[in-house]
Order: sequence, then structure tokens, then C-alpha cells
Amino acid sequence: MSVTVTTAPASEPISTAEAKEWLRIDTADTSQDAVITILIKTVRQKVEEFTRRAMITQTITWEAAGKDVARQEVELPRPPVQSVTSFTVYNDVNGSETTAVVGTSNYQLTEGSVIVERNTGWDINRANRAATIVYVAGYGDASTDVPAPLRFAMLKLLAMYYERRGDEDRDFVSSREQEILEDVQDYVVYGY
Repeated sequence: MSVTVTTAPASEPISTAEAKEWLRIDTADTSQDAVITILIKTVRQKVEEFTRRAMITQTITWEAAGKDVARQEVELPRPPVQSVTSFTVYNDVNGSETTAVVGTSNYQLTEGSVIVERNTGWDINRANRAATIVYVAGYGDASTDVPAPLRFAMLKLLAMYYERRGDEDRDFVSSREQEILEDVQDYVVYGY
């Protein structure tokens, strides 16, 4: 169903200073800072969308369908998950919506993205918007918490976007972007 970032990251995985160094821009030159700031956020979001992972600590609200949470194991979108803030299920009783908060004793977070049912678990009687799970995800608060291969890919995308502003469909830019993103996916899936 819907995944919403309800509290955006407080920082980015690449600082303006790091971006300027990568782009070989004098740190005293602030004329491109606004553009660089936009590009940094864009490449983070691009990598997050492609990998379906959160880079920097952020709060996510997931409105889950019944099929997503009816099993004993629920895989949360946008891992790695640091903690679960709340888990609420919705049930229709005689046509009126009722909610029940799933207590922390009824589940545990494993593997950084999976909620496993413990004890009596949860009762799902609804197909759409069956549960709302709020959680904190991301590799950490600092840019150095993000794995180096992911930061490196973001720097490569940043340079490509900066150098080719407006020329994305020329000079094989789209294929280079895809190549960088596939390298990122290989790291996420295989660890290299």
C-alpha cells in the first residue's frame, strides 16, 4: 500500500563540502551551493527509490494491506529498520472502524526489516489499510553510517547530473545512470 516518509532525514549522506571536493569546486565558491544541495537530495532519493532502502535515519509510515500483514512475518519496506515506533491494526466490527495497538510483546524485529509474530500476534480482518506501522529506518544519522559503496555511487550520480544538466538523454547519460544504479543494486543484494 502506501509508504510515506513522515520525518525526513536531518542530514544527507553527502555533505556540500564533500560534493564540492568531488566536483572539484573551490569550497570558498558558494555560487553553486543551492544547485549542489538539490542534487544531493535528488541522488539520495534516486538511490533510495532504486534500492528500496533508506539511506539516512528517517521515520516511515506504512499503510499496509491485509495480505502484507496477515502472515507471521511482515517484511517492512525501506530497510534497514532501526526500531518500530507503533503497530496498529484496523478491524471492521459491525461497519465501524476499530483500532488495536499491537503490543511490543506480540512481535519482534529481526534481520533489520522483518517483524515476526510472537505470542498471540495480531488479528487482521481487512483487505485494504489493514495496519499502520510507523518505524525508524536508515543506516544511521551520520553520512559515515551509509556504506561507502552507496555513497560512492551517489557521488558518481551527483557528478553526472551536475556536469550534464539538461542533457540527460544525450551522450549515453541514461545508460550510465542505469549502470551506476545496477552497481548499487549489486552491492545491496550481494554485498559487493
